[in-house]
Amino acid sequence: MNSLAMALRVRGSFTREVAATLLGSLGVRLVGMALGFLVGIQLARYLGVEEYGVYGYVMAVATLAGTVSLFGLQLLAVRETSFACEREDWAGLSGFLRWAWRRALAFALLMAGAVMAWLSVAGPASAMPLPIWGALFVPVAAAVALAGPMIRGLGQIVRGQMLDTLLVPGIQCLLLAGAMLMLGRLDAGRAMALGLAATFVAALVAVWWLVRAVPAAARAARPRSDGAQWHRAILPMGATTVMRALDAQLPVLVLGLLVAAQDLGLFRVALASMLLVSFPYTLVSIAAPPLAARLVAAGDGRRLQRLASGMSIGTLLPTLAIMLLLDLAGVPLIRLLFGPGYVGAWPVLMVLAAAGVATAFFGVTPAILFATGHERLVTLAFLAGLMMLALFLAVLVPAHGIVGGAWAIVAGVVTRELLLWRFCCRASGIDPSPWRAAVELRRS
Repeated sequence: MNSLAMALRVRGSFTREVAATLLGSLGVRLVGMALGFLVGIQLARYLGVEEYGVYGYVMAVATLAGTVSLFGLQLLAVRETSFACEREDWAGLSGFLRWAWRRALAFALLMAGAVMAWLSVAGPASAMPLPIWGALFVPVAAAVALAGPMIRGLGQIVRGQMLDTLLVPGIQCLLLAGAMLMLGRLDAGRAMALGLAATFVAALVAVWWLVRAVPAAARAARPRSDGAQWHRAILPMGATTVMRALDAQLPVLVLGLLVAAQDLGLFRVALASMLLVSFPYTLVSIAAPPLAARLVAAGDGRRLQRLASGMSIGTLLPTLAIMLLLDLAGVPLIRLLFGPGYVGAWPVLMVLAAAGVATAFFGVTPAILFATGHERLVTLAFLAGLMMLALFLAVLVPAHGIVGGAWAIVAGVVTRELLLWRFCCRASGIDPSPWRAAVELRRS
């Protein structure tokens, strides 16, 4: 009886922890989504269609370079910090944190130079000072992107989401509004400088929060580094992360070279509006990796399946509801929020919404595959999806412009998600799909 009571208390404690994490994440993401929309509206209205297209191109280049500089460190950080805390391996935790930061800063500076060179000679961002702002953005954004997963892995899941979800858009929103009041107009260069300033403030806060989150025992422990093992683990994770970034940025980069800046501005508005469709999946995918890692470390496959099933239903149903809302009221919403000049973004948005539904349908497969050590399967799936995306971009964009670019994204997403689901079922024994979720609901 004592053992049973203890087991029930442990199970109830974990359930409450999952619920509190998801509720906290929901609050952060709701506010963050509102701020992100507001920033998108400000940029679209303040810059105009053409300048907004130029801004989007620079951000695509800088964001891709920042992702390449980390090369999967953010994914490895969640897993290694979660495992170290679960096992109380303070020496290993201290060694990993030092190794990760040294590696991240070195590669970020290298990629900043590459961004400076590219933006100085190619694309609509060839005029100064945009290459400077783009280059400076890389190391600053990398610091924020690395600190957040580390904080989440150390157990502060909600706080770890606040950096890029709340702080960056919140500060950027205030800076944009202040600049418009003082100057009366903005261009892409000034908007980029204000975004850089907001990210820099968030980076300072990120480092402060991370230092406070590290347990005192880890700070006092003598660091133990296992660089060879971490390098082996980071290769598939890094390849997957870079391919994810290419999935997100390649359409913008290709369109920036093949279509007018005005069309690229419309495409950017459609991508910004996709925050609505992707919100349920984003919420779940942030909370899933540390929770899955803890269950894998504890060897509790049954609760891992139940977690995946619950997250599947909780992601798909809201996504379908949001897509229906955009289908019925998307045009007046775009006109109201972004202005009449952006109404042409609605057909692109509806195509992109299909990609959001496909992602939500197959659940949190990457988190489960990473937690169970099957990183290479995730890499293969993302590689296949990226190849399909590139193929359809080459075929559809010259003939159909930005709508063709949106359909290319759908083709890549469906290919990737089907493979991820198949790999997850075979390799881990976990089926994070709606039909398995229905079976779990009947059992309960």
